[in-house]
Amino acid sequence: MGDQQRLTPEEQIRSAREAFEDGHDFTVAVEEEFALLDPDTLELTNRFEEVKAGAAGTELDEHLVGELIASEIEVKTGRCANFGEAAERMAERRTQLGELADRFGVGLASTGTHPWSRWQDQRIIETPHYRRNNELLQYVVWRNNSFGIHVHIGIRGADRAVAVCNAFRNVLPELLALSASSPFLEDCVTGLHSARTEIFTKLFPRCGVPDAYDDWAAYEDYIRFLYATKSIDEHTQIWWSVRPHLAYPTVEIRICDAQPDLGEAQSLAALIYALGTRFARAIDEGEALPNHPHRLIEENMWRAIRYGLTEGLIDFERGEVVPARARIEALIEWVLPSPRRSARRPTSQSRRPTPRSASTSASRSSARIAMSLRSWSAGRGSGSVGEAVEGVGGVFFRARDPDALRAWYAEHLGIDMEDFGTVFTAKDGDQTVWAPFPNDTAYFGPSGQQLMVNFRVRDLDAMLAELRAAGVDVDDRVEKMEYGRFAWASDLEGNRFELWEPS
Repeated sequence: MGDQQRLTPEEQIRSAREAFEDGHDFTVAVEEEFALLDPDTLELTNRFEEVKAGAAGTELDEHLVGELIASEIEVKTGRCANFGEAAERMAERRTQLGELADRFGVGLASTGTHPWSRWQDQRIIETPHYRRNNELLQYVVWRNNSFGIHVHIGIRGADRAVAVCNAFRNVLPELLALSASSPFLEDCVTGLHSARTEIFTKLFPRCGVPDAYDDWAAYEDYIRFLYATKSIDEHTQIWWSVRPHLAYPTVEIRICDAQPDLGEAQSLAALIYALGTRFARAIDEGEALPNHPHRLIEENMWRAIRYGLTEGLIDFERGEVVPARARIEALIEWVLPSPRRSARRPTSQSRRPTPRSASTSASRSSARIAMSLRSWSAGRGSGSVGEAVEGVGGVFFRARDPDALRAWYAEHLGIDMEDFGTVFTAKDGDQTVWAPFPNDTAYFGPSGQQLMVNFRVRDLDAMLAELRAAGVDVDDRVEKMEYGRFAWASDLEGNRFELWEPS
């Protein structure tokens, strides 16, 4: 819509309704926000205007926009007829942006927050729109140095668009848990999985989980009220995590942290798109959908902000906490086309493990890599040896039935593997012990195995209880040592492994 809203409030509201009534179902557009980095220090760098000018006259130009601060840039797919096209455009736009950034010697990053750059060093870009937001919000807008991914889904019918937004409210925590990629902020290990969400949704007005509305007329009344009371002077000042967009006939989902990996970004956008189309069809067919109170959704929002996928989310129908990955898997199964999916509501859960395509671990790893790169670029951590082993790169072992063993580890220890295995990235400061034992050691148990793997766990007692309940062979003893508590169990093929809860 440009830098200013060109229509009066009444014209905007009327135009939006007409656009939805005449809109097209299930078009899709994806917007990705990237940090601009100094390639030497990896600090945020205020070079948006320069990079944007460099795109002039290219295909990328109309799909490249500013987003608040001069160290941030947003790239858009543009409207696509289907998700296959959108996925291709996401790849194409990232390539185009990467080539443009290379021309100007600028680095790119895509996580929810930058791990250490200060908000005080970032400059608001010079456009009428962002100058206005600067005047209105002051510290709130200065503090918001964050990066996300937004998905627009075309929905025909104004009432139907509001109903789809209502449905999305209930799964915002699951989408956030899946996408969380911002554990670090301003040189702080925040203890959160999505510091971006805590900054953005807790500071901005009209942000986070919206109310549910009976229909477009009720939503329209609220928008008219905001204009009449001068709470807003343009529709973009509604920053909810899901909203009917007043400039395009789309439902926009805005809850997710930015994704460092293209495949993860595409997978996340695909799930959002599939949910949107499934919600619309459920509404058309009169299928009952959850409609949880705002206060309950916020409980799961906090869990997603704090723990990502590593802890549980509340199943409100059952009144109990279930694994976050099971919640994600239930959504995936619910959106699968018939007859592959069962006729289950998105609140149900499955026992089958969720694939490790969830981006949380990889996204947090990217932030940790950035922290390591910062130390490297500052000259810290160098030693006297030119080349030296830095850690254990992998543990490989024989198995009679690799497929069955992979499934066993996924079910009982939550280690989901591709054909090549899985990749672990330790938390900041964690260590991996590499040590030979005497050939006659009894520490590996009676199986005669040549190696034993030690797995870190957060809550040893809870892990042992789950394993015993599943019938896994678990040693009776638990030992407390200087470095923490240790226990032992055996997998499907009798391989003994160690569980360690660090002190």
